Amino acid sequence: MKTLPLATLLLAMAAQAATAADSPLTQDDAKRALDAASGLLKGLSAGTNNPLSKVGGQPAVNHSELKAMLPAELSGLRRTNARGQKTEMMGLKVTQAEGEYGTPEGPRLTVKITDLGGMGALAGFAGLGWTATEVDSEGDEGYERTTNYGPNKALEKYRTKTKSGTTSVMVANRFMLEIDGRNLDPAQMKSALEAIDLEALANIGRPAQPKAE
Repeated sequence: MKTLPLATLLLAMAAQAATAADSPLTQDDAKRALDAASGLLKGLSAGTNNPLSKVGGQPAVNHSELKAMLPAELSGLRRTNARGQKTEMMGLKVTQAEGEYGTPEGPRLTVKITDLGGMGALAGFAGLGWTATEVDSEGDEGYERTTNYGPNKALEKYRTKTKSGTTSVMVANRFMLEIDGRNLDPAQMKSALEAIDLEALANIGRPAQPKAE
């Protein structure tokens, strides 16, 4: 994740959150986003080196933990590469893991998992355009629709002619999971997502619960 896209993402999320009161979100969600956006914009205006220090963010998990969430095989395709990285800007630490499956010439999958927990209340607005709405469009060329995998909102896109698609899932209002497929059918795309343990991913950033006596 490069610095410029991250800066653009922060500004876009602040703008989205600033208009959250007009979106179909709960009042509590909108208020938290507005407060976080206000703090971010004030910090940017003041020229501070850490404008995200007051948005209620959480420490980013180690990218090795995200990398461990990438299965060795998805939809019959072996993982050919896996890597993780950490990016820091304006006091925000974002970690990401990426896995590649298959070959460039044949069926291929790319999976990215990004921890946005450092953005606090703003993290839930990374996909505001679709997490807060319902989308259902289908035709001869393919489809685009929102759906749910357990408690997690997802956006699925597929193009029939190129047999390509993407699936984005916001997990626990913190982790953005993105799956990009080429030369695959919809069933293979769904199988790839179902092979990733979303519950385990959601629990990575949560404090350990005390054991019952």
